[in-house]
Amino acid sequence: MIEVFIEYWSRGGEAEYPWSVWADGKQAMASHGRRSYTDPRNSEADAMKFCRDVLDTEPDCVTRL
Repeated sequence: MIEVFIEYWSRGGEAEYPWSVWADGKQAMASHGRRSYTDPRNSEADAMKFCRDVLDTEPDCVTRL
């Protein structure tokens, strides 16, 4: 099972939306520390791209926290 999580972090009035991808309960990749996202749509698009390009599949679910 491939799961995508789009998180919401707020610091000092600024929001960030990091993503992580999990494959069968193990973290496959995360954007934390790699790139900052201020728009959740861009975060989700990059997570989906990772799934397609690296895992060669669409995620089974996307959870927006």
